[in-house]
Amino acid sequence: MILQDMSTSAFRFCVSCGGPLEAAGLCPRCGEVRRRHPAPAVAVAVLEGSEILLVKRRYAPMVGHWGLPAGYLEGHEDPWKTARREAREETGLEIRPMRLLGAFPGGGQDGPVVLLVFAGAVEGGRLQAGDDASEAGFFPLTRLPRPLAYGPHRVVLRALLEQGGLPVDATLFGPGKQAAVRQT
Repeated sequence: MILQDMSTSAFRFCVSCGGPLEAAGLCPRCGEVRRRHPAPAVAVAVLEGSEILLVKRRYAPMVGHWGLPAGYLEGHEDPWKTARREAREETGLEIRPMRLLGAFPGGGQDGPVVLLVFAGAVEGGRLQAGDDASEAGFFPLTRLPRPLAYGPHRVVLRALLEQGGLPVDATLFGPGKQAAVRQT
């Protein structure tokens, strides 16, 4: 499981313009007011050997950035089913979520998000980008495509590198503090 200190991870920046948020969630730069209650979203980290499945985002936020297949829960959908659905919609692959890697704070285009990240395995299907992904593919963890999605996506990818004893590219991840990884 990937653990992150959530106490210092308050939502501090506007998801519309990147400006600093005031205490009530008001952005003085663009005037947006964002709800402070995060929406639940799910991502899946699929490793095959030393390669990870990533998608290139077609829509905002982070258009053109590479990240984990991810999306919002729909209605009262079970997060495990969301992981399967999002992976199928974005990659054409049937994925079996194996275990929860962690829950991470982040920002989405509609406000704060809590991203539940599952480890997953391919059960079938054919790799083909779809839905809100313009490209999809497996990439070596040590040669990730750029630009890389920020926020929880980078935290998870960095933790997977560290867990595997692989080098962390400071030009991609920055010097930031390491995520705590616990084997479960």
